[in-house]
This record gives sequence, C-alpha cells and structure tokens, in this order.
Amino acid sequence: HPDPDVLVFDATATTEQGVLGAVDGELRYREADSPQWVTVTDEAALSHHLQQQGQPTIKALSETPLTRHLFTPSPLTR
Repeated sequence: HPDPDVLVFDATATTEQGVLGAVDGELRYREADSPQWVTVTDEAALSHHLQQQGQPTIKALSETPLTRHLFTPSPLTR
C-alpha cells in the first residue's frame, strides 16, 4: 500500500496536531494524543477544525506521528 496523503492541522494551545485522512470512503480525524479517530460526516465538523486550527497542509501519513492502523477499526471491535 502506498503511503497516503493526509491533511495535517497544526497543534494549538488547546489541541494536539490533528490528521484528517480518507479511509474506505470516510473522512477520519485523529489527534496525536487521542485514543480513537472520529468520522467527519458533515461540513460543520470540518469547518470547526478549520476555525480552531487554521488551514491544514498536505503531507504523507509517514511524516506525522500517526500510523495507518490508528485510522482503522481493531479486529476486536468487529
């Protein structure tokens, strides 16, 4: 699997660096210190991240502290 491109939001005073990626047709957002990812289902949720953290940059997932498996469900939760 090639290294996917993701949108990376800078850390702020109140949030860790956030990463937004597409997985199986869903947009998933996760902060570096978060125990789980969150599905972004509407424009309001995306607008919230833009307002809180500003414009994201495009980076390869490997350039972030997160890994591919952190954006997919555990086999134990199925």
